[in-house]
Amino acid sequence: MPILAASQVSPIENPIPDANNHTLYYIIAGAMVLSAAMLWPYFRHRYPCLTVSDLKQKEKVLDNAYEHFRSVENLPLYGYGFELESMTRRRIALKRRASKIRVRSLELDATSLSICKIYLGFHPEIVGDIVTWNHDVEIIVRDILTPQLGPKRSSTSTMKDASVSPSTSKVFNEARRSPSSLYIAVVKQGANEIPGLMGTVLPERLGPKRATKIRRFFNLSKEDDVRKYVRREVKSVKKENAKPYTKAVSSPPFVSSAVVTSDLSSVASLRHKGSGKLSTSDYRLALLAKRITEKKAKIAAIKAAHHQKATTA
Repeated sequence: MPILAASQVSPIENPIPDANNHTLYYIIAGAMVLSAAMLWPYFRHRYPCLTVSDLKQKEKVLDNAYEHFRSVENLPLYGYGFELESMTRRRIALKRRASKIRVRSLELDATSLSICKIYLGFHPEIVGDIVTWNHDVEIIVRDILTPQLGPKRSSTSTMKDASVSPSTSKVFNEARRSPSSLYIAVVKQGANEIPGLMGTVLPERLGPKRATKIRRFFNLSKEDDVRKYVRREVKSVKKENAKPYTKAVSSPPFVSSAVVTSDLSSVASLRHKGSGKLSTSDYRLALLAKRITEKKAKIAAIKAAHHQKATTA
């Protein structure tokens, strides 16, 4: 066994690094970087608003949509005035949240500088707030554009010899917001007229129908007579030499909790009455079957007695 000097170190205590381990580390690091580079476009597509600059761009999109909404709101045949008021409230709330997010980003820049901010451009602490804010902005932009452009977001429609304006508006029901009718404005007309589109003027079916909606729309008080503001349609007469008459637009019945309760109680009472009749009929059938069996047994007993007398005689 060789004797080592004091300054020498055993090769077992200080092993020589293996080159294969370094190669494995390099391969793992390269695979991680490659996978991150491949997944980064999908991540940005899934979450397009992560930085403060993206937030500013999305805010510009919201402002443009709101300005276009205000210009369309002034056109006739476009819903009620309280739509603009609700959109204004929602926009102000989103602008306030965006200001708070920017202030928090500046505070984080002043206090600490993370690696994500250096290489990716955003702070991990405010990513959740920015993503939630972006989701709310997309909802309000969709609500603004849906009545104007329709579900397919079509800006212009062409019908043979006429071009339809891109500011076509749809009338939506208040409950489900489903399109009920379409009003168009012909911008450019050719030499020929389109049958069914031109020459026939249909009555406008816009406007509130309920008393509370009429008061809100015309800014009326409870003392004012609502019947003067009810929209009436002129109906065509069916008989000759008859005067045309008008008819008020009927609104669907208001389903309240009291109405639902009364309907359920009436259905329950009818069901209870039906069940009572069913039980009574079952009792009668059972009683009739019992009496028939008793009568048959009595007749059989009489016949047996007569047969016994005849055999004994």
